[in-house]
Amino acid sequence: MVGVGQGAWEDEMVADTRALQKILKAKGVPAWFDYWGHDVNHDWPWWRKQMPCFLGRLVL
Repeated sequence: MVGVGQGAWEDEMVADTRALQKILKAKGVPAWFDYWGHDVNHDWPWWRKQMPCFLGRLVL
Protein backbone atom coordinates (compact mmCIF):
# COMPACT_ATOMS: atom_id res chain seq x y z
CA MET A 1 0.00 0.00 0.00
CA VAL A 2 1.58 3.26 -1.15
CA GLY A 3 -0.04 6.66 -0.96
CA VAL A 4 1.19 9.98 -2.24
CA GLY A 5 -0.23 13.47 -2.52
CA GLN A 6 0.19 15.56 -5.64
CA GLY A 7 0.36 19.00 -4.03
CA ALA A 8 3.21 21.41 -3.42
CA TRP A 9 6.69 19.84 -3.30
CA GLU A 10 5.34 16.42 -4.27
CA ASP A 11 6.64 16.14 -7.85
CA GLU A 12 9.70 14.05 -6.98
CA MET A 13 7.70 11.76 -4.70
CA VAL A 14 4.99 11.26 -7.32
CA ALA A 15 7.65 10.36 -9.90
CA ASP A 16 9.28 7.89 -7.49
CA THR A 17 5.91 6.36 -6.64
CA ARG A 18 5.03 5.91 -10.32
CA ALA A 19 8.44 4.29 -10.93
CA LEU A 20 7.91 1.89 -8.02
CA GLN A 21 4.43 1.07 -9.27
CA LYS A 22 5.82 0.25 -12.71
CA ILE A 23 8.56 -1.98 -11.28
CA LEU A 24 6.20 -3.92 -9.02
CA LYS A 25 3.66 -4.35 -11.81
CA ALA A 26 6.34 -5.69 -14.16
CA LYS A 27 7.35 -8.22 -11.51
CA GLY A 28 3.75 -9.26 -10.87
CA VAL A 29 3.81 -7.99 -7.29
CA PRO A 30 0.31 -7.00 -6.18
CA ALA A 31 0.32 -3.55 -4.65
CA TRP A 32 -2.17 -0.76 -4.11
CA PHE A 33 -1.13 2.78 -5.07
CA ASP A 34 -3.26 5.76 -4.11
CA TYR A 35 -2.60 9.16 -5.69
CA TRP A 36 -4.28 11.91 -3.67
CA GLY A 37 -5.28 15.28 -5.13
CA HIS A 38 -3.24 18.27 -6.19
CA ASP A 39 -4.18 20.01 -2.95
CA VAL A 40 -2.58 17.25 -0.83
CA ASN A 41 0.84 18.10 0.58
CA HIS A 42 3.47 16.03 2.38
CA ASP A 43 2.46 17.22 5.83
CA TRP A 44 0.83 16.13 9.11
CA PRO A 45 -2.71 17.40 8.45
CA TRP A 46 -2.94 15.21 5.36
CA TRP A 47 -1.29 12.23 7.03
CA ARG A 48 -3.98 12.41 9.72
CA LYS A 49 -6.63 12.19 6.98
CA GLN A 50 -4.82 9.43 5.09
CA MET A 51 -4.14 7.09 8.02
CA PRO A 52 -7.77 6.09 8.69
CA CYS A 53 -8.25 5.51 4.97
CA PHE A 54 -5.15 3.33 4.66
CA LEU A 55 -5.65 1.45 7.92
CA GLY A 56 -9.25 0.75 6.97
CA ARG A 57 -8.06 -1.03 3.83
CA LEU A 58 -5.46 -3.25 5.48
CA VAL A 59 -6.30 -6.92 5.42
CA LEU A 60 -4.44 -9.00 7.96
